[in-house]
Amino acid sequence: MDEINSLTIPLQAKLLRLLQDKTVRRLGDNKERKISCRIISATNQDLFIMARNGSFREDLLYRLTPVILDIPPLRERAEDIPMLAKEFVSRFNEQLSMNIKLIAQDLLQLFLSYHWPGNVRELEHVIESAMSMTESTETILSNEHLPRLLKKRLIGDQETTCLSNIEATSNKPLPELVRQYEKQTIENALILNSGNVSQCAIQLGITRQNLHYHLRRLGINSVFYKAQSISDTTSSPQKQN
Repeated sequence: MDEINSLTIPLQAKLLRLLQDKTVRRLGDNKERKISCRIISATNQDLFIMARNGSFREDLLYRLTPVILDIPPLRERAEDIPMLAKEFVSRFNEQLSMNIKLIAQDLLQLFLSYHWPGNVRELEHVIESAMSMTESTETILSNEHLPRLLKKRLIGDQETTCLSNIEATSNKPLPELVRQYEKQTIENALILNSGNVSQCAIQLGITRQNLHYHLRRLGINSVFYKAQSISDTTSSPQKQN
């Protein structure tokens, strides 16, 4: 059940009765029937807060949450963006009869710096919009394919984020700022190069051995950033939540 937070209070009462009694009555029927089921639900709001506010039944909440899987928003898991982007490109290659084989680094870097208030669905929308602007013979998707309004939104958010970061870090000691910037730079390079340490070292202008030293010192695992190629996602699609 998607967006279970949108259920009205009367419908919540019916669902609660179903979970308690394990019976249903079909439309037009005059008898109860036993059922055996499990409810898997999703929400984009905090049901515990909704229960405190009275907009979600507390008794139903505890029936639905013996197991909770919390999926962070896309802005908190930037390492997933290349994999998701490639999956969407693969999907729209088929739907739009395109042959995009590569996402340009300028576009991927823009994705990494964007805040994604619309989460994964917004990323999917942006990629579909960009691919709709490409020619059928093109094989590289870049930020030049973004419609003007989308490009303005992504770049404008990047500028706002930079200003916010400057304000947030103005009171931090210099060594901490240097470490934070160094870690973010290396992580972005790993994302752009799908976890390939050799290519990452070339992009950063340091030796492979030196990069391994920094990875150990900063506690970064390069394997975590490895992503599939677009051709791989065609045969093994990823399930989206």
